[in-house]
Amino acid sequence: MAKAKNTTHLQTSETKPKDLLARAFLDILTDRQGAKPNRMLKTHDTDEHHENELILDVLDDLTDEANSEPVRIQPQIAAAAVLVARAIETSPGLIRQLKRQMTFVTLHVPDADYLLPIQQVFVDCALPQLPPRPDFVSRSRERKTEITSFKIEGRYAFCIRDGSAKNHNSMTGNEEITEQVFEGKTVIGISTDPKRYLPRDLMRVAEHHLRLPTLDLSALNLIIEATTGKPSNVEFDEKLLRLVTSADLSLAIRREFTPEECVHKLREIIEKKDEFSLAGPKLEEMFGFGTAKEWGLNLVSDMEEYKEGNLSWSEFDHRGLLLSGVPGTGKTSFARALAKSANVPIVATSVSQWNAEGDHLGHTLMAMRNAFQRAQQLAPCLLFIDEIDGISSRDNLDTRYREYWAQVVNQLLELLQGFEERTGVVVLGATNHPEKIDPAVLRAGRLDRIIQIDLPDTEAMHEIYRFYLADSLGETELMPLATASRGKSGADVEAYVSRAKAKARREKRTMVLTDIMFEIRAGRPEYPKEIMRCIAVHEAGHAVANLHFNIGALKSVEISAAGGATVHQTERHSFLQSKACDDFLVILMCGAAAEEVIIGSTTIGSSYGPNNDLQKATELAIQLEMAWQIGKPAPLTMSLPEERLITALPELRGRVQQRLNKAAEAARALIKSKRDQVELIADELERRHYLSGDEVSQILTRGLSIDVETRHEAA
Repeated sequence: MAKAKNTTHLQTSETKPKDLLARAFLDILTDRQGAKPNRMLKTHDTDEHHENELILDVLDDLTDEANSEPVRIQPQIAAAAVLVARAIETSPGLIRQLKRQMTFVTLHVPDADYLLPIQQVFVDCALPQLPPRPDFVSRSRERKTEITSFKIEGRYAFCIRDGSAKNHNSMTGNEEITEQVFEGKTVIGISTDPKRYLPRDLMRVAEHHLRLPTLDLSALNLIIEATTGKPSNVEFDEKLLRLVTSADLSLAIRREFTPEECVHKLREIIEKKDEFSLAGPKLEEMFGFGTAKEWGLNLVSDMEEYKEGNLSWSEFDHRGLLLSGVPGTGKTSFARALAKSANVPIVATSVSQWNAEGDHLGHTLMAMRNAFQRAQQLAPCLLFIDEIDGISSRDNLDTRYREYWAQVVNQLLELLQGFEERTGVVVLGATNHPEKIDPAVLRAGRLDRIIQIDLPDTEAMHEIYRFYLADSLGETELMPLATASRGKSGADVEAYVSRAKAKARREKRTMVLTDIMFEIRAGRPEYPKEIMRCIAVHEAGHAVANLHFNIGALKSVEISAAGGATVHQTERHSFLQSKACDDFLVILMCGAAAEEVIIGSTTIGSSYGPNNDLQKATELAIQLEMAWQIGKPAPLTMSLPEERLITALPELRGRVQQRLNKAAEAARALIKSKRDQVELIADELERRHYLSGDEVSQILTRGLSIDVETRHEAA
């Protein structure tokens, strides 16, 4: 190959272009491909070599030829050339060492797709092109080398590892390293995790430990120019640029595109990756998450302080959280909303995804490491691990699979414990079965905070509907939907609204509230008005009695086509006295009593379904008689279920029945004395379907109906 003339000179340090070494690498790569490029490294005749010592050695690898053909190089290779050049520049004199003498280098590469392109860049651009010198006599010439990770040439050797093979660990390959040192060769280790995967002896002997820099706007423009042959000065959102991988560059940057078209395509590809999704609500706009939302908003505040440099990672106390809850409670939605509020990317993965990566343990372990490495690459970042209970506790492992799963658990613990190695990465785990998780996962420094997410209450459900219907039914009273959806999840709400909109769209009309109510009831007809009146009177009786006896706090009362509910919150100390227990029996009986006194007959509502009024009253009466030292004669304490106690002790049935009859009589008397109040609350419930505890108190205090405008169609 022709040498560059000695009179070749680059611009002075005051005016020299950026990325001199990167531009030289790109020129060399096009030479290797037989192209005749315009030089990206502009030169002209002068003798002042001394001002550009950084690239003196690589100039020898450039030809003198140049013509009008533009520079054309694959974007993945161009990216590797630019980033490797920048990494080499962080160690002064390294390029000369690589060209002229034996040296040992490790390079940390966050994206595994870069491994082979980086090797090509080193071979073509940074290592000597002279014929190899005679080898020394090897003391282990006949020994089979590690072909899976070592590539040995005349003057240098590569060790490339990404954790995909069993021997990608620090304890293997050390003999090969010793042999290459003995033979005087340069050794370059390239890995996604050098400390874990590269041979221990290479890490010990290496004089330069490099890290591939992140892609920035100037590097992106250089890659586009090298690929398209057109000068590039495009703009790109720095937040999205953090998400760009080697594969993304290969898909977006094409020879026939203009720089602007390359950037447009790259933006499209990144936005589809969902790691920085702008869809969906922020955490501030979500309801029903209680303590989890409080934790998340505190994290958002701390993350802002961390990003601004006012809070160190060691002071960051929101590093790990385990979310538990039944399916549909919004654990995944919570994680995405949290990432959006914190303005950080989210890497979403799951145990099932890890297991699906391949058919042996190595693939599963590599998938786990890749998830953590991707999150570290994007830090500050949120790493969300769904189905984390899929990695069972080591205490419950079947002996046939103990060795397999023990290694999986141990690696998860190692990845979670690597606090300093995952700086800026907050880990959220999600599970439906927290009891199945290995206790070590929940220790300090790992997922040491556990928050249970319950199904949303009626108030939260109302706000969820308000969010999904803001653009279509924003002026409509939505509480009837919330009460009809009691016991459902936010995911159910989204599904109801989606199906209702689709139905209205097919019928070429505007969606109305009854469309959603139809979906909630799954097509079942609405209760007749007389039945709804009975339900309203029943729940009003409970509410009035609750406020009369003042046991605990009345939270809400509601009715719907699914039935009614009166929610009150009591503390353990509320039932320390027998009178409070007797009063609570009366409260339980006041629903049926209200129906009897006001309607004239009763429904089966007090004894229908699980955990009904009569069942709770009976269980409480049995406890009073048997276990709480209140019954007469002297009580017995037995651990049998209530139904077996009644059968085993016939005399108990009579005492329990007597208590219940007494409570029922007291309930009827109370309802008769407060009939006006019960009817007033029932009227409001029929009109509004839901009343908070404070609203019930306000109605009873003022004796007035609360004027609330309703515009919805009859459901």
